[in-house]
Amino acid sequence: ATSAPPALTPAAPAPPAPAAALRQKTVEKIVQGWKETLTTNLTDFTKHADKLQQWENEIRAAQKDIVAVSQYAERLYIEQQRTERILDEVRAYQDELDANLEGMERQVDDHFARNRAPLDADAEYVPLLVTVMFPLVSLGASRPTTSRSSSRRS
Repeated sequence: ATSAPPALTPAAPAPPAPAAALRQKTVEKIVQGWKETLTTNLTDFTKHADKLQQWENEIRAAQKDIVAVSQYAERLYIEQQRTERILDEVRAYQDELDANLEGMERQVDDHFARNRAPLDADAEYVPLLVTVMFPLVSLGASRPTTSRSSSRRS
């Protein structure tokens, strides 16, 4: 014959056993130990909080520097764009001047090509050049010269 298994009845939870360290101590000593632990933890917490505050201050200072550098970079970028626009305007003006100069040079070349007189006509300009240039050359030659040696003898 088979016997029925014993019925399981729920057991009431056992009260927690006091820790071995607390068994021989009075309530006053237990509270004193907690106070010392709390004081130590509070000191450590304060040290960590101070360190965290220093890091936060450094981060805020770095953020201010980053913002300042970013603003400066933005001003530089805007100024660079302005400078590039001015350079583009100068280049356009220079291109316009080059085109005008080329046009004028063609006009002068065309004018000389159409109005070019025979070589005999060039002969009438030679005396004019001599008349204009000769006085200038003769003025340079007639300039009185003084030597240092003659001024030292006096």
